[in-house]
Amino acid sequence: MAMKTYDFAYGRGRKTFTVEEDRVLKVVRTEEFPPMEDIRGGVLEAIRHPTGCPSPSSATTRPASPTASTSCRCSSTR
Repeated sequence: MAMKTYDFAYGRGRKTFTVEEDRVLKVVRTEEFPPMEDIRGGVLEAIRHPTGCPSPSSATTRPASPTASTSCRCSSTR
């Protein structure tokens, strides 16, 4: 049986694994893209123009309309 080796980015490193070719149903790949240089600007852009939304959130809320915001502080020691 032929073996196929796959290598992919994982965190700050890479992961590699080998599997029998006949066990692979499909290989899914993303397009190559450059790393984000302006993280703050990228986050603001995503908030102002979310993917899949017909219009920015400012257009869907009226002045003085009630809004809610939540935050969570998670602890790794429980």
